[in-house]
Amino acid sequence: MSFLILFLLSLINSAYFILIGITDTTYLLFSFLNMSITFGVIFSNERQPFTLTKMVNLFVYIFFILANAVQFSNNTNVLSFHLRFSDSDFSNFQILTFVILILYNTTYHYIYKKKISRGFGKIYNRNSFTHNDKIKTNYNKLIVISIISSVFVWAYNGFNPMNMLFRGYASNYISEQVSDGTMNLIVQQFIRPIPFASFLICMLGDAPKKARIFIFTLMLVTVFPTGIARNAAAMYWIPVIILLFSRYLRHNLFMWLMMIAIFIIFPFINVFRNRKFNLDLSLSMELFDNMNFDASQIFMATIKTDFVTYGYQILGSLFFYIPRSLWPSKPIGSGHALVTLHDGWWPNVSMPFFSEGFVNFGWIGIFLFTIALAYICGKLDKIYWSQWFFDHDFKTGYYLILLGASFFLLRGDLLSSTAYTVGIMLSYTFVLVYSTKKRRISYAI
Repeated sequence: MSFLILFLLSLINSAYFILIGITDTTYLLFSFLNMSITFGVIFSNERQPFTLTKMVNLFVYIFFILANAVQFSNNTNVLSFHLRFSDSDFSNFQILTFVILILYNTTYHYIYKKKISRGFGKIYNRNSFTHNDKIKTNYNKLIVISIISSVFVWAYNGFNPMNMLFRGYASNYISEQVSDGTMNLIVQQFIRPIPFASFLICMLGDAPKKARIFIFTLMLVTVFPTGIARNAAAMYWIPVIILLFSRYLRHNLFMWLMMIAIFIIFPFINVFRNRKFNLDLSLSMELFDNMNFDASQIFMATIKTDFVTYGYQILGSLFFYIPRSLWPSKPIGSGHALVTLHDGWWPNVSMPFFSEGFVNFGWIGIFLFTIALAYICGKLDKIYWSQWFFDHDFKTGYYLILLGASFFLLRGDLLSSTAYTVGIMLSYTFVLVYSTKKRRISYAI
């Protein structure tokens, strides 16, 4: 997309901000600069229609710029505890966002341009799970394990189709019938994703068409979009959409579809969060003026209240697999901790990835987390688009899972998003190891 069109997109957004009543010059200037940067990345390099870094910049645009502007113009507090923000708080946040974008994209560009290190090269060349003549996939095993996991999940939900199709029904049923939180985590984050993992392997391999259709049907039933949380729906279905329609996702179509999903599809899925469905889906920018888009204000509140734990919170993310029964003082989610600290009325809130940096290490933490994110995204984008994409490597599955989980990881909190993402990756690894084996190859001399 040409520079002129990107400039016009930023200008149109800024004009909208003025129309809804924002007059703060500093805010308008830095929000314009931030939009110019994010649009420049989101719609760049059309040969790579989707990347982790495009998702990062899209997240910043939606949650830190657009939603923040709507909340600023309405002078609303979307937090679940009492805290007032001044105009300067909003302006300073746009300045901070500008610094983060510059640091992130500069670091990412530097990392991406570097050659793949020997360490990464060795990992790739091992071909441990590479789809080539050394790997044989048993698709009958994929069918069997998908059937077993699907039946187990159905039984876990009382063989009630309403529990499988509508999240509100499932949440009530699980809360009434299941008291073991660890068991629920195992089912939701390891067993339930098995049909999804099997379908990914089928699509990346050379599975017969009948096997693909059958496993896809099991996946559709087990992780139906309206029967799971929005973050989980993105994790499962973004990779599937990419694999099914990759030949059509050319140029910037995927990123446009992501924007449409945020405006239409995700609000639609949210309708099924409770048993009392509210089907009022009128399109309005007021969509961004609620707790679903609280990321920027959570970030602002974290800084305004100087909520720093000096590394304590990150321990919960690193050792999420340790049950709370064995670790009574295990940290709760950072968003939960912030709300509880201020006697809030709804603790189940997010904590953006960049804000987690501040929570753990103060101002330096923001910069450390930003650089770490840029490094990881730069390395993975480079490997995927230079190697895995062309070889249909089975490690592509991990990349696509991360792509689907990107908004969840960025919105946070880090504890829950890490546990959920790692759980799905472990499920994928388990199915991959279970269904594949190395072939013995004899070479003619």
